[in-house]
Amino acid sequence: MSYLQILMKCALIIERLLFGYSLLIWIRIMASWFTSYRGSSYGFMHYLSLLVDPFLNLFRGKLVISGRLDFSPIIAIGIISLLQSIFSFFGTTGTLTLGFTLALFLSAFWSYGLSFFLLMMGILLSVRLFTSLSKNPRTYGVGEHLAVFVSPITNLVKGIFFSKRIAKESVVSLISLIFVIVVYFMSNFVINHLIQFAMSIPF
Repeated sequence: MSYLQILMKCALIIERLLFGYSLLIWIRIMASWFTSYRGSSYGFMHYLSLLVDPFLNLFRGKLVISGRLDFSPIIAIGIISLLQSIFSFFGTTGTLTLGFTLALFLSAFWSYGLSFFLLMMGILLSVRLFTSLSKNPRTYGVGEHLAVFVSPITNLVKGIFFSKRIAKESVVSLISLIFVIVVYFMSNFVINHLIQFAMSIPF
């Protein structure tokens, strides 16, 4: 067995280990949504947190939107996914170019970063628009709670379109939703072309 073949087998083993570790991260993230698992000092969740939390702590609080939406676990998953793709490609082909690595980075940035953020904002703004048009006080109250989550987008829209006058929240929400949709498709177009260009780099 040649030196390259040994490296390829090692890369595939690392890729499988990263896949298993990413599953553990997802389990830890979902388990954290249930208060009964928090602070547990015994059992599976305790040992899982010892295994996963040191890695997640490297990213926690690094990308918090409006003080409440924390996208840092998604960044952690994205980095694991990027490393998986790199090791999988090398383990399968025995080669790894700068262009392909750059293409994988752009793909991970889109899938686990910008795309995820824009989709989340789109969903929240859709709900915000619906609640701002509702005459039900309870429904409208839900929209008010959502305002803090979508404030990065709505504040930007207000600054661009309504800097000199006050607009209805329904109008701001609608324009913000359209803005997010346009940015999503434009970003998707640009990222896809950048990925194709990176894949064409011969080294």
